Amino acid sequence: MAETLRILTYMCPSHPVELYQTIVEYLESKLNKPCELLYEWRGSGPESGVPDPFKSTSAGIAVTGEAGGFKAVKSAEAAPGGYPDMAFISSFSFQHLSATDDPDWTLLPVGAVCQHPKKGDGLGYWSDLIISSADKDRIKELIDLRGCRLARPEVSSLSGYIALLKAVRDHGESAAFFGNVLDSGSHLASIEMVSLKQAELAAVDSLALQNALDQHPAMRSEIHILDTLGPLPPHPIVVRATMDAYLRQQIEKALLDMDKDKKWADKFAKYHVLRYESIDSQVFEIDKEMRKLVANMTTGARYY
Repeated sequence: MAETLRILTYMCPSHPVELYQTIVEYLESKLNKPCELLYEWRGSGPESGVPDPFKSTSAGIAVTGEAGGFKAVKSAEAAPGGYPDMAFISSFSFQHLSATDDPDWTLLPVGAVCQHPKKGDGLGYWSDLIISSADKDRIKELIDLRGCRLARPEVSSLSGYIALLKAVRDHGESAAFFGNVLDSGSHLASIEMVSLKQAELAAVDSLALQNALDQHPAMRSEIHILDTLGPLPPHPIVVRATMDAYLRQQIEKALLDMDKDKKWADKFAKYHVLRYESIDSQVFEIDKEMRKLVANMTTGARYY
């Protein structure tokens, strides 16, 4: 049997795990190679304090392909003595790995083109500023939210906090603009907090928001998109540096050709991913620059 390709995602639960199951199923069919999906929920990537995916097998669970669907098993059972070959990580984690010049991984030079209900199609994704629908007649723009309760997934989140801080800075305001900052723990939790009026504002990953609204259509009447920031760079995909060059090229080509196969394109479109395009590391420079601009904008937060 061909050696298993182990794929790790840090993007759940904010993104639906079914999206990454679709990616695994697609690659398995195109590469003619068995694949396993590892799901790590304890962080957005291998930054400080979280296991490096290419140095550890301690990812939380593995989702392995079976006839008729997928099942979750302990990662130690799924990948004894092995390391992930490929990982979906946050842009903050990509910046961390780039800064440390980690030799164990390399960027896979492809990025997702996503669909946005207001912005159309574009490489990468957006940060949607959401408020309760009950407040949309009173709140017309960001500046109307001075003194609000903000829900953020984590302090390092590009779409959930950094992009919003830059928007606040562009209005001539400081981090004191927010009356209270609540660390929700995930984009999904931030959405729920706004829906339940536990927070007045959240900035959320647009891909997370669209999929959440698809899964919970009743929320569409409870959530209002006040503004959309971006586009932001695509969520990075990294691969093991020692991966066979031909396999890496096969993975890259398979993703770039995804939209040419209607059956698979329709499956990906269900999760608002339309196609993949070639990129290089320069596309992430905007992330680095935004973080520099807001580096001195700090505010206290409490966990919710």
